[in-house]
Amino acid sequence: DHEVSEIIGTLRDNNLLDDTVIVFATDHGDHIGDHGIEGKATFYEAATHIPLLVCAPGVETGLTCSDLVELREMTATMLAVAGCDIPHNMDAQPLPALGLHNNQSRSHIFGMLAGAWMAFDGRYKLCKYSSGEAMLFDLDNDCYEQENLASNRKYAEVYRRLDAALDRELMISMSVSMHDRMPSPTSMSGDEDMARKSWQWRYPTSIDGIQGQDFDQ
Repeated sequence: DHEVSEIIGTLRDNNLLDDTVIVFATDHGDHIGDHGIEGKATFYEAATHIPLLVCAPGVETGLTCSDLVELREMTATMLAVAGCDIPHNMDAQPLPALGLHNNQSRSHIFGMLAGAWMAFDGRYKLCKYSSGEAMLFDLDNDCYEQENLASNRKYAEVYRRLDAALDRELMISMSVSMHDRMPSPTSMSGDEDMARKSWQWRYPTSIDGIQGQDFDQ
């Protein structure tokens, strides 16, 4: 609190506060005994649900936005605030409720670790681990994530829906992990003019439509 106060005080003293966008966030949470564990490498709320506060010129004070957002949105938000175009290969989008002409909202957010994956739709959260364990939580009725619904037949459709969304995200992520750096979107050698004089290479390559997928989320 003291250090934040020092920053804000310095901006105010230099007449910069009214023209400055301030974002308070963190990269992850931490388990301090939650669920009997320590560290951060899970998808429990204690590790994944972080603070995100924004103070910006023209933004209503005290406004709360409950839209699904990810930390990667900060890059797109900073570009949009600065009046810059967001690169077509960037999978981030400006934060909502800041007047940045962003009408999109995410239907899901995803998380990926070396041996764990998550899909969350704002209420239900599916977590899958390389150990084979699966967890499904209803955060509306179980905010402390105490009841694993993964094997509950009443929630089988919820499980299948989130599992399908997670599979799609994983496949897309694999497809685009190198795609934007390829000289050709379909083949490395199918174009006879490739690499010859006057040949044009658009870099980074557009990822829109690869494998028939829609990448606008």
